[in-house]
Amino acid sequence: MVSKLYLWLNYFAHQSKYLSNMKSLSSLVLTVLFVGSMSCKTTTSNDPMPTGAAKLELIAGKVSKSWEITAIDINNVDVFSLNRTCTKDDVFLLNANKTYELNEGPTKCRVTDIQVYEKGTWELSPDESELVLNKKSRYKILELSSSSLKLSNKNLPGEVIDKSYKALSSN
Repeated sequence: MVSKLYLWLNYFAHQSKYLSNMKSLSSLVLTVLFVGSMSCKTTTSNDPMPTGAAKLELIAGKVSKSWEITAIDINNVDVFSLNRTCTKDDVFLLNANKTYELNEGPTKCRVTDIQVYEKGTWELSPDESELVLNKKSRYKILELSSSSLKLSNKNLPGEVIDKSYKALSSN
């Protein structure tokens, strides 16, 4: 938009014999727009993360909440697209009683696979910035809304793993 405005002002300045100072005016307008755009803030990145009961309900619903993984990045490289199709619909179910399960979702890779392949407990860290599974695996909460959850952790080799989820259902 700024470049279109600049081009328009330059065109107008060259076409107008009445406004000899238009070139300096267009530079002034462009500068004001640039400085103004630098001071603007987005509402999503600076919105405060919910806390307390509101945060718990966003994570686990009133009874439970199902999350489906939509992205996995390791050190900012997409690896989700490399996963087999049958693993892309796995469900992360978080219960309000602070238990969780990972299950195969609608499709299994093999018919003999068990539906629920992991169970455990979850809690929030004291400062509510991390989701802690089984009192040992810590995931930083990067994003949380009623429809999305993004978690990040660092594994033993030091790789940063980011996982994004979309909400499927909430009870």
